[in-house]
Amino acid sequence: MPKLIKDRQIVEDNFSLLKLNEDGSLPAIPTDGDVIVPLAAWLAQKDALLTRNGSTGVWIDSHEEVETLGNDASKFALVAINFPAFTDGRGFSTARLLRERYGYR
Repeated sequence: MPKLIKDRQIVEDNFSLLKLNEDGSLPAIPTDGDVIVPLAAWLAQKDALLTRNGSTGVWIDSHEEVETLGNDASKFALVAINFPAFTDGRGFSTARLLRERYGYR
């Protein structure tokens, strides 16, 4: 199982990343387990995601606006931000907005 560094300790990564299907349709969301869903899936299936068993995280692509997520940020166990290239700084701007404007910690 993959590992993460969280609060200066190595911990298990129990999250599964769900991606959009090749045709652009939303993935099927499992009823149990920890998942990271694309922002589009959160927007379309918010009520179902809030009632499922397990933690939910959201994936924000570099071309997506964090303002779309808005105050819902506090509902997530994690927010994953895509950095498509090492030199692409949009992810840093997204993270800053999440912390300063929406209070995500």
